[in-house]
Amino acid sequence: RFNDGVKTAETDIDVLLEKGGKVIAIEAKDYAATTPIPMDSFRADMVSLTQYAKSQPQGRILPIFTITNRPLDANAWRTLQLETKRREIQLIEGSPPSQIEQIKMLLRIK
Repeated sequence: RFNDGVKTAETDIDVLLEKGGKVIAIEAKDYAATTPIPMDSFRADMVSLTQYAKSQPQGRILPIFTITNRPLDANAWRTLQLETKRREIQLIEGSPPSQIEQIKMLLRIK
C-alpha cells in the first residue's frame, strides 16, 4: 500500500523487487490486445509510480509499466509510449518470461 498524495485513498504498487540496491516498481497490466485501454486508469497508475519513485532516494527506483499484450489500436499503444516517456517510466510488453528478460536488460543500463 502507498499513499501517493494525489489520489483520495491509498493505492498500491503491483510488484516491488530489489536487486543490488535498486528497487524495481512495477505496475502490471494483462489485457487482451483487443480490449480498449482505460487510459484514465493507466495514467492514474503512472502517477502513483512516479510519486513512489519521488518518495525514495534519487536513482534507487526503476519504475516500470508492463502490459502483456500490445494493444491492436496503434493510437492506444502510441499514447502509452508517450505517457510513460513523459513520466520517465519504462514501458515493456510481452509475456511474463519476456518481461523478466527486459527488466534484466534495463537493470544493466539504468
